[in-house]
Amino acid sequence: MARVHIPADLRRLVLARANAHCEYCLIHQDEVPFLQIIVLFNPRLHVWGEHFALNGPFIVGQTPMGRATARLLRLNDSKRILQRQTLIAVGRYPLW
Repeated sequence: MARVHIPADLRRLVLARANAHCEYCLIHQDEVPFLQIIVLFNPRLHVWGEHFALNGPFIVGQTPMGRATARLLRLNDSKRILQRQTLIAVGRYPLW
C-alpha cells in the first residue's frame, strides 16, 4: 500500500479540530505509539477463527485486525456482553 503524503498544515488542522484524537476511531494520539493502517475484518474475505476467539461472552481479537475490529465495532460493550450471557445461559450461543 502506498504511503500518502499529508501536508503539515492539514495535520495540525485535524489535530486541533479533533482534540488530538483520530477522527475515525476516536483514539487519542498518545495511546498509539505509531500510526499504522490496519484492515478491518471482512467476513467475506477472512476466516473468523484466525482473528478472534471466544472467552465466555467476550470476543477477543487475536490479531491486529481482530483487535482493531473488536474495538472499533465495540464488540464487547456491556449490552452485547449481557446479550451473549443470556444466550449462553439458554444454550443458544455460540451457534457452533
